[in-house]
Amino acid sequence: MQLTAERRKQTGAFYTPPYYADLAVRYMSDVLNEPEKCAWYDPCAGEGALLEAVKRRFPNAFVFGTTLEAEDVEICQSKGIPCRQMDFLNTPMEELYPPELYGFADNLLIITNPPYENLSAVESCQTLAYQEVLDKYDHKTKNKTILFYYRMLEFDPVLLGCFHKIALIQGAESAIFRENVDWEYSFMPQGFVCPSNNWEGLSKGWGIAFTMRGLTYGATEYYKKEEDGGELRWGHEQMFYIQDKQGYKEEQWKFNIYNFN
Repeated sequence: MQLTAERRKQTGAFYTPPYYADLAVRYMSDVLNEPEKCAWYDPCAGEGALLEAVKRRFPNAFVFGTTLEAEDVEICQSKGIPCRQMDFLNTPMEELYPPELYGFADNLLIITNPPYENLSAVESCQTLAYQEVLDKYDHKTKNKTILFYYRMLEFDPVLLGCFHKIALIQGAESAIFRENVDWEYSFMPQGFVCPSNNWEGLSKGWGIAFTMRGLTYGATEYYKKEEDGGELRWGHEQMFYIQDKQGYKEEQWKFNIYNFN
């Protein structure tokens, strides 16, 4: 039932290894009060690796996924993960919010690993999110990760955790995106980087980051206070540690992160 390598390449679907899925859930839950009482949503669920990790840590938490491929919907449902098919970049905005999440509007968490590649010239003309972002933000981007981000933030999540290429933090192409969203959603000070060759189907030589964005103002009751082990500060400079399947390595990646302050 798994997608072929050719189809993965076409859609940019490279599924999250369980080790990193568990790590991402831990990073998110470590900064939240009562994360088990929140709804965890993955709009790009694939075979459900991230939502499976949520259920391993919080068996009673509500999880829900949407995904592009019908085959992946069947796989998720076979694992007991509620999921339905949706083209997240082409569904009209008024139909984008799944009805299954209506009861969790005030305590919604998003955890996801969206596609990393760009739209083709033909795809950009046919993709609803591309024109939507251009009209609303005057941002002409074909980067699928950025387009996913814009649409996910329309859900007003308490916390959004996302895997992405490092360029989303540092790259000049994403500077407009950061300027458009940082006033409302700032980077949290936690995150990690993992080498791409730990992921099936990806070549080595570049890093995949997991970062989190939290509300810049308000909703702080959802986040742990510093004295409880949480972090509520946002800084310009961030240190990430490369993670592999054996744990932390000595090597460090240091980023300068644009933030609203």
